Amino acid sequence: MNLTKFDAVKVTYLQKIIYKLFFFFLIAIGCTLVLFSFKFIDNDIFWDLCIYAKAINIFNNGGDPYSPNQLGGYLSFVYHPLILHGMALFGSWLLPVLITFYFASMVYFLFSLRNNSNLWLSLFLAFAYCGIGFISLASGNLTVFLHLILLAILVKGSSQDLDQNKNQNLSSFTSTNTTFVILVIAFSIIKPYFLVYLVIPLIMQWGKNEDIAKTIRLILTWVSIFFALMISSSLFYSTEFSAFITSLQNQTLGKRDLGYGFVMFFYDYYLSAGSLIYRAFVLHFAIAFLLLLISVYLAIKNKWLSTDNSNSAYFPFLLYFLLTLFNPRLKVYDLFPAFFALYVYFFSLIPSTVSRLLFLLAYALSLAQLTGSVFFVSQGIFANPIFVYYWSMGLVFLAILTRLVKPVQT
Repeated sequence: MNLTKFDAVKVTYLQKIIYKLFFFFLIAIGCTLVLFSFKFIDNDIFWDLCIYAKAINIFNNGGDPYSPNQLGGYLSFVYHPLILHGMALFGSWLLPVLITFYFASMVYFLFSLRNNSNLWLSLFLAFAYCGIGFISLASGNLTVFLHLILLAILVKGSSQDLDQNKNQNLSSFTSTNTTFVILVIAFSIIKPYFLVYLVIPLIMQWGKNEDIAKTIRLILTWVSIFFALMISSSLFYSTEFSAFITSLQNQTLGKRDLGYGFVMFFYDYYLSAGSLIYRAFVLHFAIAFLLLLISVYLAIKNKWLSTDNSNSAYFPFLLYFLLTLFNPRLKVYDLFPAFFALYVYFFSLIPSTVSRLLFLLAYALSLAQLTGSVFFVSQGIFANPIFVYYWSMGLVFLAILTRLVKPVQT
């Protein structure tokens, strides 16, 4: 059907109205959720930071920080002995050093966003979503600040690439490989599951024979150093390492502190089967791998990773989101960065009206966790936050897949 010039103007005007309403409702929901987050101020903040300080104080006074009876309360110290000894070097200075690091990492991340409205909108929406941004930062857990640094590296790489000519083979991302890989290795000493993010530079160099060879050599070199360090330190601190493993098992399996990974959908079923509990984790990794495989396959097949497509500079954010899902102990301080990465890629695609409506529905689901409001859901699947999280992520991811299944328009 052919549209007259007048009809075309009406359609364009209507689209603008819809887009403005879309952003208005998103911001309104986000502001409501931020106000909801303030209730957490009444509780203690930096509770994980206090665990670090208490554990180091016990250790420096000759005690066992891994003993469940030493720290008291629900949380335990579940970091490798290498981290324990590293933290112990700071003694009473540990708290100010970590707080300084936290603020420095936040400033570094925020400055990396520059004046990119896509990034700022994604940050606001991810921070506000179910209050997970506030909870993540207020917890004082190291993890979220490590995430922010890695995401800042990706932001800088994508920003540089978009500023350059699109036919320069993503040279800016190639130049950030070394920094990104070294930081991932360093952070993996603290959180071993960070190793999975090494997949990002490998996929982003797909089809570039010379660059992929350099990237593989770089990763293999640093991974070898990582395993040599972790194995040798585990043997050297063998007694403490055994206590660390026991503490980790007690905190995760014993106290059921497993977070929001796919594994939780199968955990209770296989827990009753005793030795078959490993199947819950197998299914977890199988689902995460399948989502990654589908996304990468579609991106390669339909040229979304092509150097002729400027949007490929944002693909590392989709990878970051998908790789975060590999963590079987997915916590809110992992979900906050994951949601940010997911939103960044979604908005980079310049979504259609239908995709925007799907996104709005996905984001509005967060209101189901708004305790004390008319939106709060106390019964049914949305009473459980894990279902809210995955429905929200699933709907946005579905909207992204509807774009990836189509060849990129150059």
